[in-house]
Amino acid sequence: METYIIRGTAGRPADCDACQKPVQRPIILETADRAGSPLGHHSHLGLDCAARRTGKDRKVVEAEAERANERRREAERHAARQEAVRLRIVRLERQWLQETYGADDMFDAAEKSGKDWEVVWEEFNEWEETQP
Repeated sequence: METYIIRGTAGRPADCDACQKPVQRPIILETADRAGSPLGHHSHLGLDCAARRTGKDRKVVEAEAERANERRREAERHAARQEAVRLRIVRLERQWLQETYGADDMFDAAEKSGKDWEVVWEEFNEWEETQP
């Protein structure tokens, strides 16, 4: 018997890869090796077909799919927060470089100031730590 990882539900209707019937909320299964490592092949299945393929009860498959959806949503929220932090730092860096050196990047600032770019970077990091 093959091993599967329940990855959640698809965001749109699709035909079941097993029985070809239309499914409103297909369950996404990924094949895995015997150790449980994902192999990268995904199937979109109806709940009954997903339960048969995994050998699990329908309610168990549905609950695992919902938990996988929540993990995916949390990962997306985390990535969005990380991206917001990254964009804030980039904006602050450009602002500081313009105000301090009249430059667009660390290398231009280093060239204009005659300093090594690492020194300019350290100056920015010290300044950035003081920002709210």
